[in-house]
Amino acid sequence: MKNMKEVKARIEKAVHSEEKILIHGDYDVDGITGVAVLARTLETLGGEYTTFLPERERDGYGVSEAAIHQAQEQGVALIVTVDCGITAKKRDRDRPFSRMDVIVIDHHRLPADGLPDTQLI
Repeated sequence: MKNMKEVKARIEKAVHSEEKILIHGDYDVDGITGVAVLARTLETLGGEYTTFLPERERDGYGVSEAAIHQAQEQGVALIVTVDCGITAKKRDRDRPFSRMDVIVIDHHRLPADGLPDTQLI
């Protein structure tokens, strides 16, 4: 995986600094399973985290803007997307991604126009 050393270091920093982490998954089996595995790992490490699994009809497909805004309000410092996020493009500087570190874990095809503009991928 690209940037694995940086990803590991950022997650360790979040755990040791007691930063809030949001694990944002997808609603399908690989998204739910990925969120469960990461949540169990963070729990074992003593990390402070919340999870978000979207409902397709209500939240749509991909990274939920509402979940990101809520995370911002709750003081989340790190977002880890699981099975989504590879196409989450930042359209302007007011998007919440510009204020939180983001790790994208996604197995989907890389978009032709590049990766999302996040602090960390």
